[in-house]
Amino acid sequence: MHFWTLEEAKRWVPAIDFGPQPLEHAGCVQRPFHLRAEFAGLPSTRLPGVLTGAVEALGACEWWLVWMDVGTEQWAGGNTHLYYRLRQSYQDYRLLNEAPCHFFHRHEWPDLLTFLQVGMLNLWNIHVVTDLDRGRLFVSQAEWLSATSSSDMGKLREALAPRAASSSAGS
Repeated sequence: MHFWTLEEAKRWVPAIDFGPQPLEHAGCVQRPFHLRAEFAGLPSTRLPGVLTGAVEALGACEWWLVWMDVGTEQWAGGNTHLYYRLRQSYQDYRLLNEAPCHFFHRHEWPDLLTFLQVGMLNLWNIHVVTDLDRGRLFVSQAEWLSATSSSDMGKLREALAPRAASSSAGS
């Protein structure tokens, strides 16, 4: 795993301009499937499943490049301390605005999901792109996500689907 500046990330994905909006608002020829969904009302226990489905929707790849941004101001309820302690465990002591890009190899899947979950919990804007560009993911600080993919994103749709409330045992 590596932490990069925007300039360093541009060497890997020169055509992508990260920012506070999705890279694609709808599907394109290479990625015809599009999903935009709110996740604000989901229980926090479902977020790992949503993230797993979202990353899998991007398709098989050798690496992911993740851009994170606090936005106009940090949410008062955020836990930036958790993020920086996690980042420091990789021996990187820079601030997020100094090196906002995170590079993960395929074998670093658990690390990728951990960083994404911390970014979501902090209500940060997040972009995820891959080497093969079969899909793109944007997670908004306003608690919605936008994904485009070359596949139909079944696992992501399932993770976001409403679920019936379970009755309590022993009632």
